[in-house]
Amino acid sequence: MDLKQEYEKIEEHIKVEWFKAKIGKYQIVIIGEPEEDVYVSDDEKQIEQVVFTIEILKKRYKWSVSKGLTFASLYGQIIALSKQNNYKTNGLSFTLLVKNDGYKNDYTILEAMDLINKIV
Repeated sequence: MDLKQEYEKIEEHIKVEWFKAKIGKYQIVIIGEPEEDVYVSDDEKQIEQVVFTIEILKKRYKWSVSKGLTFASLYGQIIALSKQNNYKTNGLSFTLLVKNDGYKNDYTILEAMDLINKIV
């Protein structure tokens, strides 16, 4: 293991501002292609994720999204939307609507809804 490389990863991670969606509406632009990652929960469960670099109101953030298995998931909505861009995420622009039912957040990409309705 290259500890210098690990140090630089941690240092870079600390510098980055992470997007944490709250209830509301966001205009998001994805910059580049996602990186794969694994989140390890407190109970040692491994959750596959992708990390996007995004821009909201001209400010850049990192945004981690769990890999879902359906088009209803946030990940599935992004993948469905990427189809219009030759399956690339770089430059994708969309409106994210975040709602909460009192227990958890619900994420809807408005531009993906028509695409998904045609698929299912």
